Amino acid sequence: MSNDNIRRLQYQIESEKKKISNCIHDYNEPFFNPDTIREAYGYNMVGHGSDVWYEPQGYRDVKVDRWTRVCKICGNSQHTNKLLVLVVVMTVSLVNF
Repeated sequence: MSNDNIRRLQYQIESEKKKISNCIHDYNEPFFNPDTIREAYGYNMVGHGSDVWYEPQGYRDVKVDRWTRVCKICGNSQHTNKLLVLVVVMTVSLVNF
C-alpha cells in the first residue's frame, strides 16, 4: 500500500470520526443482535515444580445476548449486553377532600 493510499484512508477515518462526534444522534429502536464469543473450558496444569501454569483444554462458541442501536443520521452503532428493564411507577397522592 502506498503512502498516498495510507494518507487518504487516514483522512477518511478522521472525517468519519468528526462526523460522529459532531452528530446529535437520533437512534433507532434497539434490536436483539446475539453475539458469539469463544469461551475456554477445562484447564490443564502445564510445567513442573514451582514453574506451573494452567492452559485451557479447548474452546467452545457461546451465544451472548446483545442489543444494538444505530444512529439514523451518522450510522454510529452502540452495543450492550445489559438488559435494561424500565419500570414506571406512578404514585398518586390523595388530598383530603
